[in-house]
Amino acid sequence: MQIVKIRYGQYLFFAMALLLFAVSVTFIALWNSRSAMAADNVFKDIALDHPAYQMCRQMLLIDAIKPHSGMRFAPFEKISAEDWNHALQRIGDHLGRVIPESARFSSDKEVSGRAMLLRLQNFADDSCGFSSTILIDHTRLAAFSMLERCLLTYINE
Repeated sequence: MQIVKIRYGQYLFFAMALLLFAVSVTFIALWNSRSAMAADNVFKDIALDHPAYQMCRQMLLIDAIKPHSGMRFAPFEKISAEDWNHALQRIGDHLGRVIPESARFSSDKEVSGRAMLLRLQNFADDSCGFSSTILIDHTRLAAFSMLERCLLTYINE
């Protein structure tokens, strides 16, 4: 009976050591992984695995997306003219190009999905993969993903 207790203790010790080793390796692998975080800018109102981080990756990297109060992304709120103009300014700075005034909005009343698409197509001289008949809403997520898509076409040229 004493031998069984000793062997059980040894097996238990070995199993715990193996578990500790596996947890340590996993922790180190995740700690050193650069792809574990979706973006440097983590917003409080959307989860870390939300598709917005993938859809707007370049926009986040160049700080073109200004968070709302309290570090909120507010993906389904209407984009303001100020947010649109700030994103265009950051894109222009990143690309080393001057963004024409015709691509900017002067007031929030002008902002709509159709107006964003037309201004972006005039600025980019390209459809950016969007049809002129497509219905685009005026949410922040739609606007930033549209800018991201056109931004990537310029970077990849």
